[in-house]
Amino acid sequence: MLEIKKRYYEYLIEYLRKKTEYDAITAPAVMGIEDALLNSLVTQLIEYSRQKLILSYSVQDKTPSFELIIQQINNTRESILEMQGITLPI
Repeated sequence: MLEIKKRYYEYLIEYLRKKTEYDAITAPAVMGIEDALLNSLVTQLIEYSRQKLILSYSVQDKTPSFELIIQQINNTRESILEMQGITLPI
């Protein structure tokens, strides 16, 4: 089980560093990882990413609602990475 956790965390970190759309992340619970906070954050990130996609069809990129969802995505992404001991450069 520890090897599965390790590989999942490596996958998640790599995904968050390289991707810009997060609606296809594999949730930790799917891999048997019982971390309530991480599951919640990944679920939020997926949901925000889906909301961004929906908004992108109906509003322009610089509207307050679109900017808010981008900020929520960035904050959630940073929180997940910080849980893994990774801080992003400012």
